[in-house]
Amino acid sequence: MLSNITSTGLTDNNLLKLENKFSGASLSKNLESNDIHKNLAFCASPQLLKAYFLPVSFGKTNQLSVEKAKAYIKKEFNIDADFGDNLKLANLVATGFKNLEKQNIPLKNSGLRIVCDYSVFEHRPKPLEKDGSPREVEPALMITGENVLYFNPKFDWNNLENRIEKNFKKGNLAYSDPVGLIYHEIGHFLHYKSNSGKYKAADQEIPSDTQKDIIQEQVSKLAVKDFGEFVAEVFAGTMLGKTYSPEIQEIYKDWAYYGPDIFRIDR
Repeated sequence: MLSNITSTGLTDNNLLKLENKFSGASLSKNLESNDIHKNLAFCASPQLLKAYFLPVSFGKTNQLSVEKAKAYIKKEFNIDADFGDNLKLANLVATGFKNLEKQNIPLKNSGLRIVCDYSVFEHRPKPLEKDGSPREVEPALMITGENVLYFNPKFDWNNLENRIEKNFKKGNLAYSDPVGLIYHEIGHFLHYKSNSGKYKAADQEIPSDTQKDIIQEQVSKLAVKDFGEFVAEVFAGTMLGKTYSPEIQEIYKDWAYYGPDIFRIDR
């Protein structure tokens, strides 16, 4: 679960520079296509994928409608999704799932459901400030052991990118792209599916100060909270093109390694 979420995308100027630098990649924000797969594809250039894992474009021409995103997720992954009228989240999930599929991350027929329900957020204890007072934050997403990814309809989704960017710059998060939010929660889900025993024990505090220092420096402050958040943050960072040291990889594999070697993701 994330409370203070962050994100940044590439600016138009940066997109243009990348188009000029890497041949064979189309990054047009005005891409028009009736092919859902083409609309969700980021680019074709292996060089570019290695350098930047590009965020979904929220332009008017190439995003999916909420209904098309739901239909795509149902058809390709057999996952029921309720996004309400949240167009941004629908496209983030569709894009994230598409790229997870490219990396052979197992989501199809996984039993995952996506549900819009404020009540699960309303009754959760709020995190505390340093002075002990409740922090006035609204989490965006939360995944549970019942294979349900809940999203908060009252979260400030219009300000998602700014919140993610601010937290990334502060070192709170491992990613600066909004789709990292999806990867983070799927990291929790895969952790649970692959080793429920480890997942249930992962809320224990990281005992070693040396490990904490390495994790905060290389991953994020959130990852230092406990092994569960560490796993989710490393998964999200890796999906977005980060490369982690052998020390981080060993801690990850000890707590969550499950099938596809995420440290060899094809970027």
